[in-house]
Amino acid sequence: MPTLLQKIKTLAFSSVSKKLLFFVYFLLLLATLYHVYYAKRIVPGVTVGDVSLGGKNLAQAQSALEAREKTLDKKVTLKYDGKEYAVKAEDIDLTYDWEGTTLRAFEIGRSGNVLQDTKDKIAGLVKNLNIPAFHDHSDEKLISVLSEAKSLFNVIAQNAGVKMEKGKLVVTTESEGKKVLDDALHTTVIQAFDKLSFGDKELPGKKIVPKITTAEVTALLPQAEKIINQDMEINI
Repeated sequence: MPTLLQKIKTLAFSSVSKKLLFFVYFLLLLATLYHVYYAKRIVPGVTVGDVSLGGKNLAQAQSALEAREKTLDKKVTLKYDGKEYAVKAEDIDLTYDWEGTTLRAFEIGRSGNVLQDTKDKIAGLVKNLNIPAFHDHSDEKLISVLSEAKSLFNVIAQNAGVKMEKGKLVVTTESEGKKVLDDALHTTVIQAFDKLSFGDKELPGKKIVPKITTAEVTALLPQAEKIINQDMEINI
């Protein structure tokens, strides 16, 4: 015959089991409703730029992206050291593939990898799952445009030197050069296209230190003057 303690344990276990079973059924119900509702819709949290696509079907998502494009001023203004250079969509034949972008958005959470799909679906409930917009452009024109930008931004370092002034040698001072980072220049523009994030973009760069300084040239100036004076005496 069960003791009082055993009866209490059985009762407690039975109560916990019912609650646990109810919780499992509740989760299964939520999962079923989720999959039914999103069967032909993009899962929550998926965005392209600032356009939320979660909960939309393919047609609605494509329409939303097309509508957003119409409001965009598709120009990236690159800035560096007080200078500006504008990269415009028409300069590089930039076009967007909204159908392809929408299909990619629909694939999120449907890769066939259960672990990854579950992770994406849960993540989409608490944060944005941003995917890049599909786009195309002329690589040749983009290279040309970025080359023009670099020629505007980059400043060649000048070494210290000497020059003749009123019959005397004088030292010319060095000056620092400046250079935008090539990878950052290209990445900044492409990411702006990917994220529909046009507008002003500050570029990172670096200083180029001259190889010959004023102090070094000044130290050699007496020798240079002596050589020149000797040449003048020989010529005379």
